[in-house]
Amino acid sequence: MEHKLFCEENKSTQRKEVKAGTEKVSESTVSEIRNLKLSDLNRFLLYEYERRIGDMSPEDLFRRYEENRFSKPSEIDVKELKRMELFFIDSLPELFEMVEFSPMAPIGATSILTKVNSKTSLQTNRSVESVSDISIIMALESAKRRVDNQNWMSARYKLVPDVSLASAHRNIRGQVYEKEHYRHK
Repeated sequence: MEHKLFCEENKSTQRKEVKAGTEKVSESTVSEIRNLKLSDLNRFLLYEYERRIGDMSPEDLFRRYEENRFSKPSEIDVKELKRMELFFIDSLPELFEMVEFSPMAPIGATSILTKVNSKTSLQTNRSVESVSDISIIMALESAKRRVDNQNWMSARYKLVPDVSLASAHRNIRGQVYEKEHYRHK
């Protein structure tokens, strides 16, 4: 399904309409939606999801659970994964601080700070997206800690203390991988 909005002239009504996927939406409606503050858009979408979820049955939920690739459990051996994480954590030099980061990041974290398309991030209705690359969030946290440091002025005038963070974090990405070894298992 095409997700881009594009204009199309309706021959019978002589009006321009904006097509979103297979649904037609008037150009003025799209304009109104685009002009909403992010908080108002979130509020609207939360209300709409609540309405639609209210119409769903347990059978619908089960079908969606089976079909949605993001909600499937991993096939990774959990004990092996935890042993590997602990091995790497124990191997870190003492100067690193282990941080348990949130699985969510501010919306745009990936696409604003990298050249990665925002479509590969799993966004939510709460102005956040799932973490698709923990190094981006670690960079944000490092910058925050430097700014919060009262002795910090600027790297140009004063040596900024190193911020050495580490994390064992699971990332979620929206793109579909062709190669089996890249896929969520």
